Amino acid sequence: MKYDCDMVRDLLPLYHDGVCSTASKSIVEEHVAECLLCREELKRLGNDFVDLRLQQERTDVVAHHAQHVNKEVKKKSVAVGTVSAAVFAVPILVCLIVNLATSHALDWFFIVLASLIVVASITVVPMLAPPRRKALWTVGIFTLTLHLLLLTVCLYTGGDWFWVVSMAVLLGMTILVLPFVIHQKPMPPEWMRHKGLLVMILATGLLFALLSAVGKYVGGRYIAEAVYGRNALLIAAVCLPLPWVIFTVCRYVPVTKRGKTGLCLLVIGLFSAVINDLINWILEGGAFVFRTFHVDYLHWTADNVSANINLPVGIGLVALGLFFLLIRGKRKQ
Repeated sequence: MKYDCDMVRDLLPLYHDGVCSTASKSIVEEHVAECLLCREELKRLGNDFVDLRLQQERTDVVAHHAQHVNKEVKKKSVAVGTVSAAVFAVPILVCLIVNLATSHALDWFFIVLASLIVVASITVVPMLAPPRRKALWTVGIFTLTLHLLLLTVCLYTGGDWFWVVSMAVLLGMTILVLPFVIHQKPMPPEWMRHKGLLVMILATGLLFALLSAVGKYVGGRYIAEAVYGRNALLIAAVCLPLPWVIFTVCRYVPVTKRGKTGLCLLVIGLFSAVINDLINWILEGGAFVFRTFHVDYLHWTADNVSANINLPVGIGLVALGLFFLLIRGKRKQ
């Protein structure tokens, strides 16, 4: 052969793409006419080119179709949302006319209006909200409209309970819904591992806010506000360390799942042994009395019923926690 195969194979990609010189083109064509291996290599380049071209075309078609489908879905969602909003306008108009005709003023109409807005927040808003923030928009607007309805009813009835109900709703939404919403919300990298911590801090703050609102509401009615505030806030303060410790162990302590299970059971067992005595001490005052070991299974009275139940439960949980910790240690070795 006149030309070396290595030199010709270096020219094959240029020849295949049509960017080589006339002289190089002549060299390649003359060589592949005689060399079977280089001719097969040129065919392979052609097959790869076809495959890449088909793959690119397939990707372009799929992307175009997805974009077209998203546009169609968005148009349909907007259309359905608009029609739903128009449907909600019909009972609003009817209630407005009836209220004016019967009462000659607008009173209970605002309750109906606020109720329909709440319904719209969970039916119309998901259709119109951006796809990536649908859950966030729906939960946020539902919470706002629900508070609007509660405020409307409170004002209509002349009540003063709005802040109590408002704090209760916010606390419930924080515990049940916020973890799922905040899980989907993008955050800076330094906060990605602390989303659960944010929920815990917010829920703890709302719990104390709810207890304070309840204290203001019941003050002067059923019990002195100072007494309620002291008892409720102190009981919450001694009970909250349990969920906080469990959360910290499950989220941040670098041990195995068996180790975390053992630590949580150990903490729950120790906590159950003292919590009733702490609550009794807060409610009754005076010196602290540790009744956990005052057991008497022959006589069940108000003084020892707590000990009769809590002591075996606490011992069982502590023993089970130690068992999981020992299993973890043996498996690790």
